[in-house]
Order: sequence, then structure tokens, then C-alpha cells
Amino acid sequence: MVPNGAAGLWLSTSGRGIYKLNGFDDSLPQNYTVHHGLPSNVVNHLLPTPYGIVVSTDKGLCLLNEDSKGHINIYPASVNDGLLAADVLQTLSKNGELFVLTSKGVSIVDERLLHADSASPITYITLTNISGTDTAVLPQYTLPYSLNNIKLEYIGLLYKANGNLQYRYQME
Repeated sequence: MVPNGAAGLWLSTSGRGIYKLNGFDDSLPQNYTVHHGLPSNVVNHLLPTPYGIVVSTDKGLCLLNEDSKGHINIYPASVNDGLLAADVLQTLSKNGELFVLTSKGVSIVDERLLHADSASPITYITLTNISGTDTAVLPQYTLPYSLNNIKLEYIGLLYKANGNLQYRYQME
């Protein structure tokens, strides 16, 4: 249980995610689950930080914060982000560092790395393959419908964190 403003609470559950109670108003509790971006519905621990609430689950952790418009944002972290194990039992915050207790030991993470304002890496396309043929990397392509098998390889470097980067891109 973690305070949410003057009269509200965040509640963790063991199988139903987390609930946001708004205090004394008549609104119903809001439920957040894996469908909203939590790593798991089994929540072991909640920790308030200056950047939001750190949610510890049996499949990783995430930072949950509310923006100025009242929207809830969820930013997950897992073994790919440097955790020793996926099952996060508890977290402790001290001097800007997040101590993450897992079944395989303690990971230490800079709290700022979980925040959405973290810098994104510059991404470079290293290979373009169209219908099985390697093609020069160009800023733009105009292709007929028959050339619809496209393979792109890309890299991005980020020097502020160990581990693999997770990419999420959508072609327009």
C-alpha cells in the first residue's frame, strides 16, 4: 500500500495487478494489469520515488507515474535491462539508486534510468535487404508492390546503462 496524493492509495495484489483508490470521491477504484503494461499481475512490492511508483513483480519491475493530464504511464525493466533475475521481491531507494532484491541477488539501478525522459539512443540502419537482395541504405525508397519482402538491420548505442537495448519502432 502506497499513498496516492492527499486522500488516495495504491494497493498491490497477488494476481490482480494494482489498484488506484482515489480517496474520498465517488469514483471506482482503477485497476492496472499486464493489459496496461505491468510485467505481471503478481505484485510483490510498491515503492514511491521522486519519479513515480516502482512496482516489483514476479516477472520484472516497472516505474508507474501519472503525467500532468492524469494519464498513467508504465515503463518496464527486466533481465534485459540489467536485473539479475526476473522475480523482483522488493526494492529500496537510497541516494538516487534503486536496490532491487531478486532470487539471484541484488541489482543496483540508477532510478533515473527507469524514467521516461531517459535519452533514446541514436539508431543507425546497417543493412537493407529487399526481396533477398542487399540494397544500399538510402533515406527513402519507392517500391512496387511485388517487392514486399523487406529486411532491415539496425544498431543503437547507449553508454549510460549496461545490457541490451529494447527497440520499439513502427514503419509508416
